[in-house]
Amino acid sequence: CGLGVIFAALLWSVGMTGFDSVTHSMSILSTGGFSTHDASLAYYNEPAIDVVVCLGMVMGGLPFFLYLRTLRGEWAALPSDTQVRWFLSLLTVGIIANTLWLIHSNNILPLHALRYGALTIISIMSGTGLTILDFSHWLALPATIMFLSGFIGGCAGSTSSGIRVFRLQILLSNARMQIRSLLRPHGINLPSYQGRQIPKDVLTSTMGFLFIYAFSYAVLAIALGLLGLDFISALSAAGSAIANIGPGLGEVIGPSGSYASLNPAAKLVMSGGMILGRLEMVTVLVLFLPSFWRH
Repeated sequence: CGLGVIFAALLWSVGMTGFDSVTHSMSILSTGGFSTHDASLAYYNEPAIDVVVCLGMVMGGLPFFLYLRTLRGEWAALPSDTQVRWFLSLLTVGIIANTLWLIHSNNILPLHALRYGALTIISIMSGTGLTILDFSHWLALPATIMFLSGFIGGCAGSTSSGIRVFRLQILLSNARMQIRSLLRPHGINLPSYQGRQIPKDVLTSTMGFLFIYAFSYAVLAIALGLLGLDFISALSAAGSAIANIGPGLGEVIGPSGSYASLNPAAKLVMSGGMILGRLEMVTVLVLFLPSFWRH
């Protein structure tokens, strides 16, 4: 609530109306992505608003419990957390790549390219989905970066969705351990996170989650394809639903389009995908096991 009040005041100070500032502050911190205008942030076309929104989306993608530790006087809680550093590093790489591509391929001025590239990648990776321009025509490098960023998502303990940076770190630590085991078969190789050994049950649950996530995405994409969506729309719509991003790719469901034209069956499939993505998969799927209801 405190952060919401602060960002509402900031948005109001840079040009939003009182109502719009309150609704957008709640939208960015919850990474919900809803705007009071069909054109989203493009309605305002104000760089100062974009800067505040980017800051709010980044804070929405960080672990909220670290804010409490910071307020209690642990000033190094945020910068010392490896998950936070990974999240900010991935955002920085994506922003730089998108900005350079916009400058080189679209001949956009550097500051404008930085504005568009930063807001787009932060919005996609945090799962907010607010837009400032139609990025559906961005091909090759930026499209790939945004597609992968949406799946990675924000930090564990944040309001964002996706696989989460924490799980990515766990998987990479386990991969490094497997490689070291091949190089030193008789050595003791244990995966670690922030200097601590990762318990075996954490590794097992992370691998299981990743399999369920990938399998659910494949099922959603195939189902949407069977229901009439083209290849790009089906893939991006499935990813958008399961990662709770919002806009997809293509003319139909891109930033300048909407899901209104999809048939009711496709909307039901996507609704199920959004519930799966928001409730961490296993929590929902366990409800379909008869043993759960027997106990």
